[in-house]
Amino acid sequence: PAESSAPTTVKSKDNFFESLKTKIHQLNLDIISKEKIKKSEYTLIVKNHDTNEYTYCVAKSKKTVNEGDLSTAFVYAQNKKMPCMFLMTGHLTKKAEGMLHKEFKDLRIEKINNI
Repeated sequence: PAESSAPTTVKSKDNFFESLKTKIHQLNLDIISKEKIKKSEYTLIVKNHDTNEYTYCVAKSKKTVNEGDLSTAFVYAQNKKMPCMFLMTGHLTKKAEGMLHKEFKDLRIEKINNI
């Protein structure tokens, strides 16, 4: 039989969106729209069925998330007059964590595991 040239392993970056979907469903949210920014970054609009609220959501697969990542998401969500949620695989820098309690009070951070 002829050898298939298609790769059989799925790259871990492709698993990012699967993990993202799983996390969003765990939070009892539905994805209304999604836009792939980079291999490891998505912007989404999600809807909470209990409150009927739409949330602007940024998801990034990276080791460290800094205040720049957060502020971009936060400002964009404010412009859309929506709450903001930031999903990430890594951890926040110390500075980003500090700003989370001051400048980004309404920003919700969620950790995505199993990648």
